[in-house]
Amino acid sequence: MPSDQLVLSTAFFPPAAYFAEIARAREVLIEAHEHYVKQSYRNRCYIYGANGILRLTIPVSHGKGEHTPVSEIRLDNSYDWRKMLWKSIQTAYRTSPFFEYYEDQLLPVFMQDEDFLFPWNQALLTLCLRLLEINTPVHTTESYIPEYPADVRDLRRIHPKGASRGLVLEPLAHTPYPQVFSGTHGYIAGLSILDMLFHVGPRTGDQLLIRD
Repeated sequence: MPSDQLVLSTAFFPPAAYFAEIARAREVLIEAHEHYVKQSYRNRCYIYGANGILRLTIPVSHGKGEHTPVSEIRLDNSYDWRKMLWKSIQTAYRTSPFFEYYEDQLLPVFMQDEDFLFPWNQALLTLCLRLLEINTPVHTTESYIPEYPADVRDLRRIHPKGASRGLVLEPLAHTPYPQVFSGTHGYIAGLSILDMLFHVGPRTGDQLLIRD
């Protein structure tokens, strides 16, 4: 049972379950003062491509690596990675039912000129919450708290590699929806919220609240 308050790490187009947790919470805090964690949802997401699961990674300048505060992580803007990653998203989902419905809203925010990862992720998160019609108040932390009280749901350690690196964010327990490439590779759960948005459309927000 989700608690009233939820703490999450920043994330780049995270899984649908991330947004389901937000939708069920009274208040959400996005951790702004932790040390950056490599190879995590903070700068990567997973979509459904023609060959199966496709990882999209945002290039960042690590500096001192995992000892760098997440708010100080710079985007590596030495090349046009936004255009490259958007092309991958477009190729994967251009034939999905709702890609064109959302494209014009997502593209300007995705392409925005920003030097740091955290505010760029926050802009994408704010947009996704609006598209999903999720009205849960979302704030950023004012300082780093190593351990929260038991009544706060702390999901800062969720990791795409699961229990070997952190906490597992379980896929949603809903009826599988048709995916563009499911005829070839079958239904794939646990993907970026983009997958659900592009296939389910305006009903996505309601689907996020479905429980076991």
